[in-house]
Amino acid sequence: MAQTLTNQTHASWLEYADEENLGTGLFLIRQGGGYRKDLIPDITYHDLSLRLTELREVVAFKWIPHIVATLLDVKKALNNRCGNGRCRQTCIRIGCTCTKGQCQ
Repeated sequence: MAQTLTNQTHASWLEYADEENLGTGLFLIRQGGGYRKDLIPDITYHDLSLRLTELREVVAFKWIPHIVATLLDVKKALNNRCGNGRCRQTCIRIGCTCTKGQCQ
């Protein structure tokens, strides 16, 4: 059964989604029996949306504008545990994604 691609960008961050504001794209990619996260630095929300058509096995993505967190902040956040807290559509922590109802 195919999993639906989910946009986990926080709604409040979308106010920065224009051609002038860069951010970091965070992708959750299906790999074998698990998942891995990949980053695309210095990208607009629009360009990130276009890149999604090129990427296979992406199950979720999140755009994090630089005004919220720098690339370095996002990389650091990926090293932190997400706590496996329950979630619905997105996780509060920058480096976490909501997968099957759990922050990972």
